[in-house]
Amino acid sequence: MSTDQATHDRPEGTGGSGTKPRESSRRLGIQPFNVLRYFSWASFAVIALVFVASGSLTVYVVHCVHIETEEDEADSLAEAFVGALKPLGLDQTKWPQDEAARQVQGELPRMLDNFNVLEFHIFSPAGDSLACLGPEARDEYPPWAPGLKAAMDGAVKTRWEAENWWRFLFPDRSKRDIIETYVPVKEGGRIIAIAEVRRDLAKTLGRTRRSLPQLMLVAAAASLSVFLCLRVAIRRADRIMRQQRSEIERINKELEQRNKYLEAYDKRKDEFLSICSHDVRSPLMSIVAGCQVLLKGRKGPLNDVQREIIEHSVANAQAVIRLTEALLDLARIEAGQEALNLDHFDPVQVIRESLAAHQAQVESQGVAFDLQAPAHPVTLKADRLKILRVCNNLVSNAAKHSRHGVIRIRVETGNCTASGAGVLRIAVTDCGQGIKPEDMERLFDRFSTLSRRKRTRMEGTGLGLSITRALVELHGGTIEVASQEGKGATFTVTLPLVCEEQAPPASVLGKRVA
Repeated sequence: MSTDQATHDRPEGTGGSGTKPRESSRRLGIQPFNVLRYFSWASFAVIALVFVASGSLTVYVVHCVHIETEEDEADSLAEAFVGALKPLGLDQTKWPQDEAARQVQGELPRMLDNFNVLEFHIFSPAGDSLACLGPEARDEYPPWAPGLKAAMDGAVKTRWEAENWWRFLFPDRSKRDIIETYVPVKEGGRIIAIAEVRRDLAKTLGRTRRSLPQLMLVAAAASLSVFLCLRVAIRRADRIMRQQRSEIERINKELEQRNKYLEAYDKRKDEFLSICSHDVRSPLMSIVAGCQVLLKGRKGPLNDVQREIIEHSVANAQAVIRLTEALLDLARIEAGQEALNLDHFDPVQVIRESLAAHQAQVESQGVAFDLQAPAHPVTLKADRLKILRVCNNLVSNAAKHSRHGVIRIRVETGNCTASGAGVLRIAVTDCGQGIKPEDMERLFDRFSTLSRRKRTRMEGTGLGLSITRALVELHGGTIEVASQEGKGATFTVTLPLVCEEQAPPASVLGKRVA
């Protein structure tokens, strides 16, 4: 391919100019995430929740504090009022009518007004009403039974008419903020009376309610400040993330274009290999045929020098033919165009044919074959010619790397019973130098350079093992290698096996599958 054509085929815009991130995102299935917007909504929800929770907690604490404070003040007021009423007695029906009693009765309303007391009720230790003072005493307000009982047991009990604490935040304007406390009055370690103190908290609660909005305003200002600071940081992070997302989208688009570019070149490469292999193989076959005619003496006798030159030319031409055939086979397999002509045959017989074809080569190298095969007949359903080629590649590879030793070929079956099929294992072990651990990973790669590292004195194309693996995998099998440097290598092929008693009739043999 010319340079001008390669330049013309190169995808445009690979440098990132003209890329539209939003269109690229939709095309690549990327959903942009607006960090700033989601952060704003989430922060608003969190701040609102925290604001309501903190306000509710504050109101609840204020409510509890008022209850506790009221119990202490009511206890002190009860002691003071009971002490003032002792000269009159604690039973209102028995109060004297002298001048001193009238003076005490005149001071009591002022005391009640000073402490915002609406009603001061005295009960006996048994719970009987003895006296009731205050502006609302005539209302015959019924006593609170749980509070009275608690006071009879020696405890202080308080009830706020706005019993729900949240009413402090949302008061009911139709009701007064009245709080009542039941206090046991003791003298000499015994309870002499029980006092009920009902007071109006309007003034006290008014001051608290007026300060509450200021407190909430301070909390809101603090929350807003934190929100703004975080928003500045998130905005900067969002800008960086947008830039990074745009860069990723640009790179993805560039990679997509380059992948299409490489796919097109890979297709052209396959076409080139097919055309080149065919155009190279055809003239070489003619050259080999012409040389063989000369070697047979049909065009006249040859001297020794001429014969040596022609034999050398034939050997080189045949090597190139084998290379082109290997390239064609590999291209067909990778393109999925290789077909299997399935048949049932004895794989041991195929291995024997392969060994016989390489017998002269190994004998010249001082190497012998040792075949170990099962005694019972074995039937394999596969493409016979392709399995023969697999065996030839493995045996030829072992022969090239062995010197003065024994090449062991072991054939065995596994899990083959009368109830089902199993597997066939063919292991070929050479007596060569072995394979280095760093070379194991790329042993089956195309055009492997292991043979060019002086591993042996014989050169190869580097396609034999690659084609072998492709043919084995085409049959649904696997190939593995185990080697220890200096002790040879073992290549093991595993293929699905059909037992002899499971073999189908001859009418279905030779079926062609793609």
